[in-house]
Amino acid sequence: MDLNERLVGTLTMIWQSVSGHIHVETDLVPGRHAVRLDPLQFDLALLNIAANARDTMPEGGSLRIATRRALLPDRSGREGIALSIKDTGGGIPPEALPHVFEPFFTTKDVGKGTGLGLSQVFGFAKQSGGAADIECRSGQGTTVTLHLPLAQEEVPAARMLADADGASPSSTAARVVLIDDNDEVRTVTASFLEDAGFRVEQANSAQAGLDLLERSGADILVSDLVMPGGMDGLAFANEARRRWPHLPVILVSGYSTSTARATELGYSLYMKPFDMAELAKGIRAQLGPRDRQLAVPGPS
Repeated sequence: MDLNERLVGTLTMIWQSVSGHIHVETDLVPGRHAVRLDPLQFDLALLNIAANARDTMPEGGSLRIATRRALLPDRSGREGIALSIKDTGGGIPPEALPHVFEPFFTTKDVGKGTGLGLSQVFGFAKQSGGAADIECRSGQGTTVTLHLPLAQEEVPAARMLADADGASPSSTAARVVLIDDNDEVRTVTASFLEDAGFRVEQANSAQAGLDLLERSGADILVSDLVMPGGMDGLAFANEARRRWPHLPVILVSGYSTSTARATELGYSLYMKPFDMAELAKGIRAQLGPRDRQLAVPGPS
């Protein structure tokens, strides 16, 4: 899978787990970077690291998630991706640092830590053919880095998405309007949908989305459910449905508490982190055997 795609999907869960007083920022290396890994174990590894970082920042702080191309540290000469998570917490005592990846070792008080979180992170990295390391400097926080080897054969996104449902992306020219207030999530999602053969136009708010629909038209709308700015994704979808009754709408969300009303109203809903191939398949299912007349015509 593409590492950036999976990471962006996992970010929603990380934001939820570290609470509102910790700022999360990303710096992802551009482009596609195929790796072979267990997606669930990947999510759990990142959540374990984020949870440990959160516990070192009770008064708030920042969490920086970055990726870069780099040689693996095993001196094999293989190229991989270094995924680092850096916090601004109080750090780890120097005498404890060499032991943090050991099973059942914990720096937390009795009853507040199992000592299994970081050992599972280490096991995931080794299972994926890579490595994990940790760096901590007094007063400068802690950085955990996962070193993951690149897959030997990189599969284009368009091929992966086509294989998932038997559709040929080259024959798909549907216009998708994609709305998400998170630039990182929106950009990566748009890139994959374009690789799948869709034409994608983006906006970062509900009002900008309405303006885009008025200006350019669309075959289908894909919108995040939780957005700031006075009009959330559900209100936006309702307004779009009112103006353009034939416009198919797909909503995505990482917050399960906000989804009940959307499903009651009959909207198709995908929970983050969703599989990109499944989203592409869902878009095609919503479109059905349509002709190329846009559901929302642009200005004539």
